[in-house]
Amino acid sequence: MKKNTTEQSLTLGDVTKSWGKIIAKLEKKNSKIVHFLEEAKLHSLDGGQLLIEIINGTRFHLKTLDKDAGQIESVMNDILNQDIKIKFHIQNDSEKIEEHQSNKGDRMKNNNKELLGRAQSIITELSKELEEKTSEHAEYKKDIAKYKEMAEDKIDFYDIAMGSDDWLSMDEVAKILNFEGWGRNDLFKFLREGGILKTNIGHNQPYQQYVRDGYFKLIEEPWKDRRGKTHIYPKTVVSQKGVEWIRKQLNAYISNI
Repeated sequence: MKKNTTEQSLTLGDVTKSWGKIIAKLEKKNSKIVHFLEEAKLHSLDGGQLLIEIINGTRFHLKTLDKDAGQIESVMNDILNQDIKIKFHIQNDSEKIEEHQSNKGDRMKNNNKELLGRAQSIITELSKELEEKTSEHAEYKKDIAKYKEMAEDKIDFYDIAMGSDDWLSMDEVAKILNFEGWGRNDLFKFLREGGILKTNIGHNQPYQQYVRDGYFKLIEEPWKDRRGKTHIYPKTVVSQKGVEWIRKQLNAYISNI
């Protein structure tokens, strides 16, 4: 059967794809050749001539392969159905270094690209985080300003109340102390359970000990029933000294809950 000419579109890729079949057929004919070709590299195909590089080869390898080139060409021609001439070349140390440096340069470029990509990703994430923190900080400053204003209002009210000589109702005391969840009735209950105010006869009236201490006193306050009749009942009121004393008692109680 007549072979095709090398002018047809046979490429180095075609030879590479068939290289396994070529080696397998050579193995049956001459295993020594296959051994020498184990580290061979198909370098180029130009004008019907295939250049094969022998990696880590010696002149002995080159001489032996040149001697058996006809046998290798015959197997290749049978499989590829084209006439191809082969030429062997030993890759010398300078070529190895050049190839190594080229590969190293490519690896460095790829590593640099990867590092640059990671750096850009980190910068993007940090920028987002900084933007979020800046926004949070702005909101935090607004809240601080609002709470400061509220606190100043409460302090002013407390100072005015404590600087007054007036006696205060329990409802007013609850507002001045401003303990969360503690209203007028809660204060009365706390003082009763603490043995400061009476529970039965004289309900919510202070014991004499706390009257003598200047914390509480009883005043007479009028009230009218449904028929319009006026009555007088004793009302417990608290001094400024008593407000501060109740505050200390409450703080001690809450801290032990």
